Amino acid sequence: GPGFSVAEDGMARELVTFGGVDSYDATWIWRGDRWLLARPSVSPPGRSGAASAYDPLTGGVMLQGGRLASGELVDDTWLWDGSTWRLLDRNTGSPPAAEDSVMAWDPLLNEMVLVIGHGSSSGGTWTWNGSRWIEQVGGGLPSGTFLVGLAVDPATRTLLGASCCSVGQGATSTWAWDGTTWRAVGTGAGPAFTVALALNPESGRPLLFADPPLAAGREMWSWSGQDWVLLTGARLPAFPGGAVTDTVDGHVVVVGSLAEAVLGNPQPLHIWSLSGSTWRQLG
Repeated sequence: GPGFSVAEDGMARELVTFGGVDSYDATWIWRGDRWLLARPSVSPPGRSGAASAYDPLTGGVMLQGGRLASGELVDDTWLWDGSTWRLLDRNTGSPPAAEDSVMAWDPLLNEMVLVIGHGSSSGGTWTWNGSRWIEQVGGGLPSGTFLVGLAVDPATRTLLGASCCSVGQGATSTWAWDGTTWRAVGTGAGPAFTVALALNPESGRPLLFADPPLAAGREMWSWSGQDWVLLTGARLPAFPGGAVTDTVDGHVVVVGSLAEAVLGNPQPLHIWSLSGSTWRQLG
């Protein structure tokens, strides 16, 4: 996949993307009507598959881990302050180096949560204490379960995680974080292969996005509070590289490409906003 990271910068009221295949060290900003290439004085080493999320305590976007262009997995942590990147933590032994980890702010516990992705045997869940990551002892997920996204369910103010496909089941599994452990929720309804999860501010419900290359792809599913419900008639417009809640616009947006991006065949990034069941291309 494209492997770029995207998050809303709640302070600057814009979207920030970093890295990705064939664009390893580029920082792009979406300002509501156009893309701008940022020229920060300091940048993280170029990478794909990094986790990122907005930290309301610092007013910046945190970025962690990923895979360098050289192929090396890393575990460093950075902060985008609206104009440049600042190194917060470099290889202190925690958390393990990995790619495709996921990160989100937990509003109930007022802390950043990081769930480790591929490349690490230890995995686990970590929280940021303001200066370093702390491992949560009960934060492991079943072996082979990797989350594709995190989103808050406003009804319960619970952080939900969705995995793309449970080993042996070939279906999405959904997990709720209580600050100590992950608990499986839902009955297993949902797409066979999930690529993104984000809160839709319009409905106040998390949305799951299916993998477009699959036969039943381009589907969207909404969280009912107990399970996933297929949104009939709502189809993804693109190959999403990431989905994010745009609180300024009041919509969920996807950043992606019209054709599938693969190594050696990069695709221009576009952005779409969802209103009701209709997608509108913004840029």
